[in-house]
Amino acid sequence: MYRSILLYLLFTISSVVWMGQEVIAASQEPLVAEMVVHQVVVDKKGRKSLRSASKAKPGDVLEYKVTYRNKSRSKITDVIATLPIPEGTKYIKGSAYPRRVEASLDGKEFHRVPLMRDRRTGKLFGADAPWSVRTKGKKVPVIDYRVLRWRISSIHPHRYVVTRAQASMMDATDAPKTQTIFLDGGSFQK
Repeated sequence: MYRSILLYLLFTISSVVWMGQEVIAASQEPLVAEMVVHQVVVDKKGRKSLRSASKAKPGDVLEYKVTYRNKSRSKITDVIATLPIPEGTKYIKGSAYPRRVEASLDGKEFHRVPLMRDRRTGKLFGADAPWSVRTKGKKVPVIDYRVLRWRISSIHPHRYVVTRAQASMMDATDAPKTQTIFLDGGSFQK
């Protein structure tokens, strides 16, 4: 299962780079995205450090860091940076950097975190909704967040921007009601 998650992330970051290449084709500016995944380790004194995430088990915390580099001589503007939250992991509330982040349950409809649902209509909205709307909402559990998104206004020539977020590996007690579990290359709906 954990190998599937890491492969999914590698495929996804390839998609991010590909999307960057589409921007390149339109603007002739090279934008490169590079992802690193680390395990967050807490020692006996409560100090956090990062180590290689080649293996992970339920309860482990992973940090996904994506660096977007502008390798051109021109400023790149209006970059949309996305980070999928893989199946089998749960976004850790408040771990996103930069802090102003949007989330999605389906990868299509994004709102600023925290996500909320109208108690009567079920309509999804976020922290940027008017106060009168937010008072009618119920927070969506972070376990349901599937994609994070940042809007980067610009990346100057030969500079970079970093986005990151943490997710914890889930076990059977954390899993949502319907979840695809990957076992030895196969899958089934739980």
